[in-house]
Amino acid sequence: MKNIQKEFLHTIKNSLPKNHSLVDELAEALSVSNDSAYRRIRGETPLTIQEAEKLCLKYGVSIDSFLGIKSNTVTFRYRSLNPLSFDFGAYLNNILIDLKRIDSFYQKEIIYMAKDIPLFYLFQFPALSSFKIFFWLKEFMQFPEYKNAKFKLNKENPFADIGRQIQEQYVRIPSVEIWNRETINSILGQISFLFDSGIFENPKDALILCSSLKELLEHIKEQAKQGKKLIKEKEVAVDEGNYRLYYNDITLVDNTILINMDGRKEVYITHNLLNNLVTSNEAFCEETLQITKNMMNKVNLISSTSEKTRNQFFLKLEEKVNSLYKRIETQINE
Repeated sequence: MKNIQKEFLHTIKNSLPKNHSLVDELAEALSVSNDSAYRRIRGETPLTIQEAEKLCLKYGVSIDSFLGIKSNTVTFRYRSLNPLSFDFGAYLNNILIDLKRIDSFYQKEIIYMAKDIPLFYLFQFPALSSFKIFFWLKEFMQFPEYKNAKFKLNKENPFADIGRQIQEQYVRIPSVEIWNRETINSILGQISFLFDSGIFENPKDALILCSSLKELLEHIKEQAKQGKKLIKEKEVAVDEGNYRLYYNDITLVDNTILINMDGRKEVYITHNLLNNLVTSNEAFCEETLQITKNMMNKVNLISSTSEKTRNQFFLKLEEKVNSLYKRIETQINE
């Protein structure tokens, strides 16, 4: 049992950034002294079941493999979205913490299969981020204070600062994104739904959102052209080639996110719209990586190359936005 514990803690150590101490991490996670943490690392003090559970949840490590258990069960961690206790500011802060943790590794990469526009980009376009947050809290979370609320642009966004930090953190991490023609369908459908439901205080704000969405698409298109992430109207120091965009026209994707950090992998799977199920189960992550690589071999790389295909792809997306814009404009003018 002592060897199993040592191997378990060694795996956690390998999952940490180089400048993080396993002793300090254990002491904080288990609320024990550094001396007690050392005794657990040396195997002199056995971990309790409760302590092992805490560590599994915090570091996304499954203990099954250390016990020799072979099964089709995968352990995930997640954060509750209970409307009675949900704090959207804390939710965004956890995203920022995750991005900082990923960025702390020497070699890192995010592979994002984008069924929807990645949240990180929305914060560069205040109208879109304000709208998305309103939609989530009113229609999905059904917060009581939003029950009779109508959407209004130019209202102060209390999450603007942390949103800025999130976008600035994301641009520093090398990423692969896989988009298709359905990637913008979600936000288009949400704008359409709130407009048709009369929830815009000023119906013309729906047109402004469509225009902002077109700006966002131009931004992504420029990123793809340059092959690196950008922040609108701001110079940022990022490595050349830190952004690869693929156009997938063969299958729908599902907002799965695969993270590589110095050889350690994690998979984030979207759950209940806003939530993520997260695992570092080795077999699951490797299988996800292999399937993702297979997909990337069959789809079109449209960043830093394939200008014609890139232009055609974004033209199709812009046509969808223009179609909604014209429909809304016609209804407003009737």
